Amino acid sequence: MSETLVVISKIKGYIKEKSDGMSTAGNFAPALSDLIRARCDAAIENTTKDRRKTVMDRDFNSDTGTHDALIVTSKLKAYIKEKSDGMSTAGNVVPALSGIIAKLCDEAIANAQKDRRKTVMDRDLASD
Repeated sequence: MSETLVVISKIKGYIKEKSDGMSTAGNFAPALSDLIRARCDAAIENTTKDRRKTVMDRDFNSDTGTHDALIVTSKLKAYIKEKSDGMSTAGNVVPALSGIIAKLCDEAIANAQKDRRKTVMDRDLASD
């Protein structure tokens, strides 16, 4: 099983606040981490195409704004360094990825509400 990249307590708090009290299933954070890893892999490819050694916020092809850190920075940097054979991670990546995470959580909340559930689950995450 892969390491969880997101800060679980902050994800649960974000969902509870944004949804007016919904719960978060235990399988949600690992599934969210899997989506983030896939986004990181794509960002590494973008960085490689640009012949750079530092992954930046622009490599995520996202227009999401900055948010409180919803990701474990050290684990994110370690994942990118290991997966890319040594690339660095720019400081502006964490806020960008946190914005992406917030958007994914918002979509998951909407999906759970549409199914009339009070718990956000892994199946509520839309995969790209």
